[in-house]
Amino acid sequence: MSPGSACRLRKSRNAQRAEPSPEGSSGCLLNLFFPSLDLPVSGSPMCSSRDRTRGGAAMNIGDVSERSGLPAKTIRYYEDIGLVRHSRSENGYREFGSLDLHKLAFLARARSLGFTIEECRTLLSLYDDRQRSSSDVKRLAEKHLAHIDQKIVELQALSATLRDLVVRCQGDDRPDCPIMNDLARSGTA
Repeated sequence: MSPGSACRLRKSRNAQRAEPSPEGSSGCLLNLFFPSLDLPVSGSPMCSSRDRTRGGAAMNIGDVSERSGLPAKTIRYYEDIGLVRHSRSENGYREFGSLDLHKLAFLARARSLGFTIEECRTLLSLYDDRQRSSSDVKRLAEKHLAHIDQKIVELQALSATLRDLVVRCQGDDRPDCPIMNDLARSGTA
């Protein structure tokens, strides 16, 4: 895929595969993170200038919540911490446009992959930076993957320990229980 081609994920029946899209844009990251919405990438010819400035048909928080898959409470939280910004109507209601929906969908997918709020902030910054280097994105993803791999090792050790205790426990009417003994011992060691 050439550096200037946009990437759209199109679902096939059994798998998803990335295919180049003719709409020239370097911003394929959103559709990689959230393919189910199949949204046009901000800055591509498919996104009008109105979409890029928040326009399109204005949506309220319920609409954007439904379309992004995020609860309204989460969207408000993201607003409170400065992760997303949106406009307000004359009567003070939140108004969301296509770009807001893109970013919220992006955040939903990034969070579902386990990225922290600060990592999401960095990813959004990289997404908005048309001059970004994919190595920056890759470096962040590799760091996150290493963290996940470490968690898996820790969880496997926990599983092995708990499995051993469960096997050693008779599970009968007697009060003697290796699980309880281990829990009590670890608190005093």
